[in-house]
Amino acid sequence: GARAGPRAALAMFQWGVAPVLSQGGLDCLAGKGYVPGSTTLLDDSLQPLWDSLAEFLPRWLAPNCVTLLGLAPVLVAYCFLCICCPSFSEPVPQWQLAFFGLSSLFYFAMDNLDGKQARRTGSSSPLGHLFDHGVDTLVVMPYHAFVIHGVLGLGATRLMLLTQLIVQTSFFMAQWQERYTSICPNAGISEMCLLGSGLVLLASTVRWEVLQGLLSQTLFAGLSIRELLLCALILNGIMYLCYFAWNTLRAARRQQALGRALAELVPFAAMLCGLLLWEEQVIEAAALPISVLMGILACFCTWQHIVFTMAGEVFHAVQPLVLLYVILAAISTAMPAASLRRLQVAIVPCAALAIAASARWICCIIHQIKGRLGIQVLRISYHKD
Repeated sequence: GARAGPRAALAMFQWGVAPVLSQGGLDCLAGKGYVPGSTTLLDDSLQPLWDSLAEFLPRWLAPNCVTLLGLAPVLVAYCFLCICCPSFSEPVPQWQLAFFGLSSLFYFAMDNLDGKQARRTGSSSPLGHLFDHGVDTLVVMPYHAFVIHGVLGLGATRLMLLTQLIVQTSFFMAQWQERYTSICPNAGISEMCLLGSGLVLLASTVRWEVLQGLLSQTLFAGLSIRELLLCALILNGIMYLCYFAWNTLRAARRQQALGRALAELVPFAAMLCGLLLWEEQVIEAAALPISVLMGILACFCTWQHIVFTMAGEVFHAVQPLVLLYVILAAISTAMPAASLRRLQVAIVPCAALAIAASARWICCIIHQIKGRLGIQVLRISYHKD
């Protein structure tokens, strides 16, 4: 019943993974309403399309099912990429690029339709808000992998991991800004999604080796097309980071919560330190598991931040799983080269642990919210007042 969820969640807290919601936090979350974020001209121009497409969805289809339908092919494409490119140095088949490009467009549509479905069926709830933003957080990883490796061919490098961390930190800081300003900065998300999907689909029209040769052509100031695209991506990410930091820290200062706001960035600062500590040899041999481990940790921290913001509770800056990641990276700098192979093998179970722990935690949180609101996750129901 409803009591099993909190007990299971409490067990997770005792493992030292993450805290769960208190009764007061659940009560606060239950009273939360949806606050739309800022939009762009593209967002506004697409609204009639989404309104029309939403009418084709059956009314019995739960909004969370719409979200999961969009997520499924994207995750399948990501799994295919991990299988075919286990070291992030192998060429990406054209069919994989095409499959992800189409899957990401399908996800983009479903991501816009789930909210429409919730409103037309009268089933909007804080759980739907969590589901929507939580899935958006997870999809960042496949988008990054296909654009950075599938299109730009960056491979198993520290720079590849750095671009991933920049993108995921940007997404976290968007939620961070919402915590202190009550406005989620959505502007630009649609443009970035469509740009990423378009690049991947365009890249799927030629063989991967030919594409990499084209991207190596010098275009401007001695820089190749690949380097210019990469610079544009990094600068765009840094601009978003600065924008979110400026808005959030100003708001936090007015609320006399500047220290708390800065402390909430500690997990991502720690992941950056860990990224800089990894031995180059380890990155070359284990870029995929490091990418998955770091990506899941970033998702886990963002999920916690979303949940605790909705519940009006404290986000804990000390994250044991992030600490484990930093320790692994630090060990790589101290181990002799001959022993690094054992460390590379250890990264895979650590990534599996992070996936299992974060999945168990989010399931416990969902169970708590279900019990408080009296609703179902994948069926239409109405929350209690």
